[in-house]
Amino acid sequence: MTEPKKEAIEAMSECGLRPMESYRYMSTETGGDDCVGHTMIDHLNYCYKLKMKQIDGKDSQTLVNKLTNKYNLICAPFVGINNHWKNTMFACAFIGDETTESFVWVFETFLKVMGGKHPISIFTDQDAAIAAGIEQVFPSSRHRLCLWHLSKNTNSRFGLLKSDKNFKNAFYKCLSGCITPNDFEETWKSMINTFKLEKDDWFNRFESTNHAVGFKANKSTTLTEFYSIFQATINRWRKTEEKDDFDCTRGIPTSELSMSTILKQAANVYTITLFRDFEKEFKLSVASSTMFKGSVGRTVFFEVWIEGITGSRQEVQYKMEDSTVTCTCKNFE
Repeated sequence: MTEPKKEAIEAMSECGLRPMESYRYMSTETGGDDCVGHTMIDHLNYCYKLKMKQIDGKDSQTLVNKLTNKYNLICAPFVGINNHWKNTMFACAFIGDETTESFVWVFETFLKVMGGKHPISIFTDQDAAIAAGIEQVFPSSRHRLCLWHLSKNTNSRFGLLKSDKNFKNAFYKCLSGCITPNDFEETWKSMINTFKLEKDDWFNRFESTNHAVGFKANKSTTLTEFYSIFQATINRWRKTEEKDDFDCTRGIPTSELSMSTILKQAANVYTITLFRDFEKEFKLSVASSTMFKGSVGRTVFFEVWIEGITGSRQEVQYKMEDSTVTCTCKNFE
């Protein structure tokens, strides 16, 4: 095996490719197994030697050394991500087992790093251990399930119901169309009963944690391998953030709508991504219908809705004393 081949295999290993994946890549690039220049066994053996060289018989200690050398602490590096989002912090720690005790340790370490400041809101996937840990360490924080994770998992779980329009409408109403807890509970129970889902495991269980790293470890994955992939992920996030920062310095975004005063202000204040979100809400506000419902003292009540969108009808309150506006959907508070 030549030195260039060894370097190529090592580079692919650092990028997260497994031995068979890197071998198949080299085989495709050279025109087939016969053209690679070494056998699959040679390839696997070299990958194994790379792993042993990394570990050197002390996998856990190697990881600790990497972390303590760089951060002067053992594990739990907490990383601030994306300065476009005020008061947002991404935290990462290496957890061997996803138990409540493990997450309590992570959250308590997070508190130390943040000087005792509790996060206002926490979004996670469905995991009983995380929920219990949050309740114990962050009792005053709002804990909500991540809509993205729920939506991402649905198609693989629907089975034959994928083609049932009525079921999909009911499910997505549960995700984003219910305003009150009672409304959600009634809609969910109705969906479960209507489509005979009482015995379906997915509709009655918690999901295990999904990792932001996007890498599925197995029994043979070493801690140092995971750490290398984690570092590459962090670097990728930072590159993306640098590009977003650069794009935002090139001028204010434009809109297909006429640039009214409020859109001009939003374009100057927000990043491009947030401006697009604001623009979408602005379009909906223009399309909304409003009806005056009455007043109590110096508080005025309106009903606001969008024609043709079921469940869009909301009550909006305007308090004259402090010029505050609140809505029953709570999306704008």
